[in-house]
Amino acid sequence: MSPFKIFVGLESTVLRDWDSGMLVNASLIRDFLIQQKTHSISVFSFAVIDDSDRQYFDAHHRTILSRALDVVVKQVITVNEMMVADQELTQVGFDSPGEFVVMRSKVCAFASWTRLHEAGNCMLIDASVINADILDRDSGFITRFSNVKDLDK
Repeated sequence: MSPFKIFVGLESTVLRDWDSGMLVNASLIRDFLIQQKTHSISVFSFAVIDDSDRQYFDAHHRTILSRALDVVVKQVITVNEMMVADQELTQVGFDSPGEFVVMRSKVCAFASWTRLHEAGNCMLIDASVINADILDRDSGFITRFSNVKDLDK
């Protein structure tokens, strides 16, 4: 069993784009998840803005993604939820989810979300991140960022 809770981005990571639903990197991610003995993942993507996008994901992508990666998709986190977590930790307000996405990186959003939710050791697999670890000195938990292209290295 992986020592990390695994989160996966969508666009350019495992889906070519939001609308087409065509898979990319699926075998690479699946092989990594098998190696890690991971049976479930969560989605952490700027493509899922709100509950209507989460419903779209559930209707159009969840089953295909679960089958392709051979895992259960436990949770789909929206940008609105990311924004609330970030605001609670940083006390920086945003006028809209769009402003949040432009002003905050995926790394900052994920680090804030995992810290606020005391999620433990977490890993984000995403096409837009560099490989890095962040150690939370208060909790000792590691937040890991892995670029999808480097999973097989």
